[in-house]
Amino acid sequence: ATWFLSWVWGYHFTTVRKALTRWWEKHRIVSGAGEDASGQRTYIWWCVFVNNQFRMLEAGQVEDPGDLFNVFGQQLEGIGKMLMCLDQMRGSSYTTRIWCIFEVFVACQRSIPTTVILPELEVDAIDTLKDLTQQCRVDAEKAKASVEADAEAIKKHIQQEHKSFEYVSQTVEQALWCEVIKFLEQSEQSEQSENGKTQ
Repeated sequence: ATWFLSWVWGYHFTTVRKALTRWWEKHRIVSGAGEDASGQRTYIWWCVFVNNQFRMLEAGQVEDPGDLFNVFGQQLEGIGKMLMCLDQMRGSSYTTRIWCIFEVFVACQRSIPTTVILPELEVDAIDTLKDLTQQCRVDAEKAKASVEADAEAIKKHIQQEHKSFEYVSQTVEQALWCEVIKFLEQSEQSEQSENGKTQ
């Protein structure tokens, strides 16, 4: 895989599919026929097809949080790039999920490039700096997970390793600010380009 997909387990598949499709249409043009600058083809690591956590939850099983940490850490380090899939710009559930917060935090700590993707353009979703900070607000201490044991394990890990939820929250917020601004700028350029074609 060449990209790690960070997403929320509660998303509809259509949400992720639309976000990936929008990203791919632009990435394909920039990278050239599905290849990056080094000529490597694009492959996405999507945990639902690897961990199969949905099936485990349906069967009443719970994966060992330690195993999840190991799988995530190894995959992210080996892949080297992350897609952050938000369901929407305003009120996104992404910023309330502890796995997503932890994934972005680890990416920041290891200087792994991140890219925000969304299913829709939403050019006008953020009007002011206040809007940006509000929509990217993160509270790692209050964040949740589909499996409560995961949330408890991640928060315990944060407290042991970093001594502060605030540090993790601020690190992720700053990463989101940068990537959301990039997304909005690119979306505005795309919209202007499309409008130019129709005139």
